[in-house]
Amino acid sequence: RSVEQALHLCRHDTPLLIRGEPGCQKQLYAALLHQLGPRQHGPLIIFNCATLPDHLFESVLFGEPGEERTGKLAQADTGTLVLLKIQQVPGPVLCRLLKALDDGYFYGAKAKLPVRINVRLIGTTDRDLEEEVRRERFPAEVWRRLQASQLRLPPLRERPGDITLLAHDELEQLNRTLPRPKHFTPAALARLESHAWPSNVSELRRVIEQAVLNAEQSAIHPAHLDLDLAVNLANVFTTSAPRIREGFSLPGYLRTVKHQLVRSALSKTGNNQSEAARLLGVTPQAVSKYLAEMPGRDRR
Repeated sequence: RSVEQALHLCRHDTPLLIRGEPGCQKQLYAALLHQLGPRQHGPLIIFNCATLPDHLFESVLFGEPGEERTGKLAQADTGTLVLLKIQQVPGPVLCRLLKALDDGYFYGAKAKLPVRINVRLIGTTDRDLEEEVRRERFPAEVWRRLQASQLRLPPLRERPGDITLLAHDELEQLNRTLPRPKHFTPAALARLESHAWPSNVSELRRVIEQAVLNAEQSAIHPAHLDLDLAVNLANVFTTSAPRIREGFSLPGYLRTVKHQLVRSALSKTGNNQSEAARLLGVTPQAVSKYLAEMPGRDRR
């Protein structure tokens, strides 16, 4: 469904919003929209808005006074400008950006002549922008514009059938760099499919890369899959039921979920074990025990 939407939306020039949890490969879809659309021969400028303090957005997007052509907007002329984490852009700058896109030009500071542009804007976000508008952290007029054309990328837990396909694809790419190709055992695939993947495709890739390093022989077994790698557990409470198949382990699945819940509670409480225990409805001693059971944890 997401790919079908991408094929439809790539034909248009209206500003587009790609929504999805962290790790859903929103940047990849933005590039896909550019490559499939009529602007494919123009530049593709991708900028991560989370890397910039508020006071620099104006000059980075529109250019320094007298050097407007150096700004990201002018660089993307005839092509596509992708703003990752668009919610980070200050409201006034976003409003000016949309006006420039509508007008086809903008004026730099103290400039008498306009800078002509023809750019398609794609923004990505992992936030609920409607809620951001209610909290007055995102301009309502910009949200109304982006509402008209948006694409949602579902998290990996909502499409468990993709996990094996993505895992094989990642392993195939890694095998090209190895003297001896590796493969998953059925039990390893079952463990991958039973995981909640709170950090989605990005997490899956990290786990497989680590598994290739962990497996000395050609077969990758469940023991080689470190599912406790640095993951974002913000969405663990929305985990759907796992896919049951040969090799599935209910104790293993429940142990993974338990560890994720403990990590999530610790994250919310600044690693305060007593407060985390209160949130989870268990004793602090139980939290300490759960932590001691987590593989690869530094227990010093």
